[in-house]
Formats: sequence, C-alpha cells, structure tokens
Amino acid sequence: MCNKFQCANCNREAFAECSLCRRTPYCSTFCQRKDWGSHQIECVRGAAETVMLIVESGNGDTSALPTTATDQ
Repeated sequence: MCNKFQCANCNREAFAECSLCRRTPYCSTFCQRKDWGSHQIECVRGAAETVMLIVESGNGDTSALPTTATDQ
C-alpha cells in the first residue's frame, strides 16, 4: 500500500500528522516543529471549531463523537 500524504514542510512522504488537528501530515517531528509558525494559525482555528458530543445509547453506554461547527 502506498502512502499518498506529503509532508507539509518538505514534501517528502509523510508518516505522521499534527497531534492537535490531525489534518496536517509530517515526515518527522523536526518538520512539524519547523512548520509550526505557519501551521499554528490554521491548527488552532480548526481545533476551536471542533466540538465533542456525548451520545448515550439505550443501555446507558456513552461515547464521544467528534463533530465540527459546520455539522450543527
């Protein structure tokens, strides 16, 4: 299986993603740190738009479902 994601910093093949927004791919922690200055604005804005909903099933079990402000 071929990985189709490219590092947002250097365009090499990416094996990880931003741990906050989970949307921006990186090949290494070095590249993630180097890109933080430009990614931070997009990342923090995206994280602020994410809302967690708690859904209760009929048996009393609860689970969290991530959603965005546009889903509401």
